[in-house]
Amino acid sequence: MKKTMKLCLVAPAPPPFGGVANWQQIMINEIKKRNDISLYFINIAANKRPTDKRNIFDRIFFSGYVMLRAYWELKKIVKRDSPDVVHMTTSGGMGFFRDLLLLGYLKKQSIPSVYHIHFGRSVEYKAKGGRCWKQLIKAVAMADTTIAIDRKSYDILKPFAKRMQLVNNPIQTARYNKYEKKETNNILYLGWVIKTKGVEELLLAFSLFNKKHNNQYSLELVGPGMDKYISELKASYPVAGVKISGEFSHDEAMKKLARARMLVLPSYTEGFPNVILEAMAMGKCIVATEVGAIPEMLQDHAGILIKPQSVDSIIDGLELTEDYEIRQKYGENARKRVMHEYDIGITFERYRGIWKSCLREKQINYQL
Repeated sequence: MKKTMKLCLVAPAPPPFGGVANWQQIMINEIKKRNDISLYFINIAANKRPTDKRNIFDRIFFSGYVMLRAYWELKKIVKRDSPDVVHMTTSGGMGFFRDLLLLGYLKKQSIPSVYHIHFGRSVEYKAKGGRCWKQLIKAVAMADTTIAIDRKSYDILKPFAKRMQLVNNPIQTARYNKYEKKETNNILYLGWVIKTKGVEELLLAFSLFNKKHNNQYSLELVGPGMDKYISELKASYPVAGVKISGEFSHDEAMKKLARARMLVLPSYTEGFPNVILEAMAMGKCIVATEVGAIPEMLQDHAGILIKPQSVDSIIDGLELTEDYEIRQKYGENARKRVMHEYDIGITFERYRGIWKSCLREKQINYQL
């Protein structure tokens, strides 16, 4: 007899918008299309974004409040509805305290847990060997299944996990067909306007590159940032042809991407950046640093990889895109790759397979 799987999803919901929150929206929209999964949701969103000022109250008190709220909501759902499997997401940092609390409770209740790591800092955590690394490997050891979104995290954490899976983030590729795609001379950066996204190296690299090419290009930085930092950027890098536009709705940001010459993402660290998937879905040429899952995303000549924190590497990447045929080649390869590897229809079945494996492990005979 076919039964409905009872799935509890623990993830942040927007606002604020971001990688994991966007993933949550895609997943919930996909689950709602189906009639074989009953969904229960626990929101673990922070009260502020990375660009907002966070004091001790925000980082400790509110984090503790979110942790306890999630714990009591999980207990209520377990007692009332007895979920078959709980899929937990994590962005690391202070969230590890919450993760350990929830995973410990699920273990006591013998409820299968999937621990989904949505960051690319595992290598950094291991190198430092501090609290975050110790909490991460403890959480991985407690979970029934751990999901990594990049190969390096998978390799580092596999020895500590009961069961380890490597699953890419999904994208609803069909929704990007509505945007009118054309190429201008505008190079686009789309993301948080913060130092660790490599925006300072990008501004310097662009000034040198554009000067060499008779200032025929423009660079636009689109995304949220602190007013003080943006003012400092404008004062320190008074580069001709640069526009720091601020934050737009997702739809308006995608219209800008559709009209851009290319996307440049020179981050110091990343997990599995959704903006890269969006650019791939639009068939855009992409220049991005070889961090997190980006090398896997852009393999098979789907994009140009550059070194993080390197002005020269950014310039080299931009120079490669001077050839129109090269840009077209990378864009076409990106479009094909996102359709075959990252579309939600494909990725969702990978998640469902993991949930079913957890149920089989607990001898729950669901024919899903």
